[in-house]
Formats: sequence, C-alpha cells, structure tokens
Amino acid sequence: MITNRSKDKIRRAVGTDMLTLYHPQEKDGTYNHHPQLCKFKGRVYAMWSNGKVDEDDPGQRVLYTSSKDGKNWEEPRVLMEPSPAEGVLMPAGFYVYGDVLRAYIGFFTYWDYLNTWAHENTTLLCVTTKDGATWEPPVDLGIRMSANQGPKAIRSGRLIMSGAIMFPYTDDPDGIHGWKLAGTDIWPRDPRYDDTQGCLTCAQKAGAPEVCEGSFYQTDDGVLHMLQRSYDKVLYVTESRDDGETWSPSVRTEFTDCGSKFHCGRLPDGRYYIVSNPDPGTPRCPLVLSTSRDGEDFDREYVIDDRFVALRYNGRCKRGIYGYPHSLVDGDRLYVICSVNKEDVHVYIIDLADIADDRERSPERG
Repeated sequence: MITNRSKDKIRRAVGTDMLTLYHPQEKDGTYNHHPQLCKFKGRVYAMWSNGKVDEDDPGQRVLYTSSKDGKNWEEPRVLMEPSPAEGVLMPAGFYVYGDVLRAYIGFFTYWDYLNTWAHENTTLLCVTTKDGATWEPPVDLGIRMSANQGPKAIRSGRLIMSGAIMFPYTDDPDGIHGWKLAGTDIWPRDPRYDDTQGCLTCAQKAGAPEVCEGSFYQTDDGVLHMLQRSYDKVLYVTESRDDGETWSPSVRTEFTDCGSKFHCGRLPDGRYYIVSNPDPGTPRCPLVLSTSRDGEDFDREYVIDDRFVALRYNGRCKRGIYGYPHSLVDGDRLYVICSVNKEDVHVYIIDLADIADDRERSPERG
C-alpha cells in the first residue's frame, strides 16, 4: 500500500533558491497555472497557461520561457494562442527526442460556458522546435484528451502519457506517431475523451471514484503505478503490469492529499519521489517533496515552501497557494515549478545533497 503515514515519518525544511518567473499585472492576464518543465540543449524550459481573469477562460493561451542557469530567465513569450479564439489551451508537458523539443498542449471549447462548463472538441496538439525560439505549426495527434503531463519513457522504451483516466502509449520514440489508447476500467471507448470535465462524467456514470490528473512511476519489478488526484483527501492509484496496455481499477492509497495536481519521479540515488500538497484540508500549502526507498512507504518529507501568500487578483477558482507542481531532475539539482494562487509562477532549485537519504539526521519536525 502506498502511504505517507509511516510511524517514523520525518518532515523537515529544505533550503531552496526561489525564482519568480512571472508576476503579472492586470493587463498581462492574472490567471496563470498548469506549469511544466524540461531541459533542452543546455537550457531549462518552462511553460504555463495564461488567462485573462478566470480559470480556463475562453482565449486562454500558453506562455513559455527558458534559462541557461536556472536562475536568470528570459522574458516570457507566447507559445500558442487558441484557434478559434474562443478555445482554451492547457499545457500538457514537454518531451525531447534527438535535436527537437516537443510541447504538448490540450485544446477544447465550450458549448455552454456560463452554465455548465461543458466541453467539446477536445484534442491534443503538439508543436516542435529545434532552436527553442521558432516553433512549427501544431500537429493534432488525434487523441481526445488534455494530457496531464508529457510523454515519459518506461524501462522498455515505450512512451506513456499521463491523463486522468486515459494513458496513451507509443513505441515510436518520436512522441508524435503510433499512439494507442489505453486507460482505466471507467474510460469510455466511444467516445474517446479525457479532459477536466470528461473524466468526472465517466466516473459519475460508472459509479466509480472521481479521479483525475495522474502521474506515474515504475518500480524495479516493472509495475507502473499511476497515482491520481481525488476528492477524498488521499491519492488513488491504478497499476499496469504489461507496460501500460491495461490498467487496474483505481483504488485508494494512504498517501494524504489536499486535492491538487502533483508530480512523480525518481532521484539519481534510486529513491522515488512525489511533489505535492499532502496536508488535507489546507489551501495547497505547504508544498512538499516526499521520498521513498521502495515506492510504497514515503517516509521522508521535505518542505519546499510553506509561507502564506495573499491573493492579488480575484477570479473564478482562484484558490490554493502552491498549485500544480511539476519537477525536473538535472544533474545535482531538482527543479520544482508551481503556480502561486494561480497567478504567479515560481521555480525552486533544490540541491540534491541537501535531501540525501541520511537516516541518522534528526528531523526538524515529525
């Protein structure tokens, strides 16, 4: 059972460098969320959604920026505007293959925006660049989903994309071709869709737990563990033992959560990690890095940030401080990006030596 409720759980603060990538004024669009990171040709790249006022407003676009050292960032630029203009764009992650950087972006429109938020025309787009500045026109992958995170290679080399209840896979390393659809037992084969509304509709029809926004890691036995956000103050998990072709029904874990997106990964020393908001009932604060030796018992927690930050601009669904973290392991550093009150974008740089798996150190609080 995946848990962070160990009797010997240790929580302590970890020192970080904190950078503000985006601090918008009202004219810039005060809704900023869904951040993603990657490394490409010696630079760290970040992208996020940028909306006028409210969450997922029609016209929401994607901004991006990059940095050579992770500390000095370029002025953000527009990566993609929705077409048609009343569409909504949501960053869905990066992927690097060869000398090409790929950025995946979910798209949908509303058929009843003001009353129901009902979505239509959901699809997944991909734009590419060789220099980080000039981007090719978007390619529609023909997958009716707004992916949660970009393609991630498993041990066999297969790429898997994390959705909510759909997890497409391909054996083509270019990350564009050969995608096949897979997902949990509540994923409807027809129509095939998985976005922020579609996944909840599927769960309600099936009488299943309402889960969304998955992120996975693979343990040494080959099992894929796709953790999922829920509304039950814990994460859920669905697992695959055939490299992502089939997935088990989603079940509760004992890993606590306040109801936010999160990101899973693995450190160079072999430990598994989750960056999340694990304290139930809080406004997505603190932001915490949890680590585990075996992929089950996450018994070390490192507080990345727990400072109160006041909301500057009102807007629909503008709740939660440190939201939707994503991470990047780069040499002896761990980068963590998140939105702050869904308006600012912060990046934290953690020295991996500061979170070495030293079982003899005393906790600051536990």
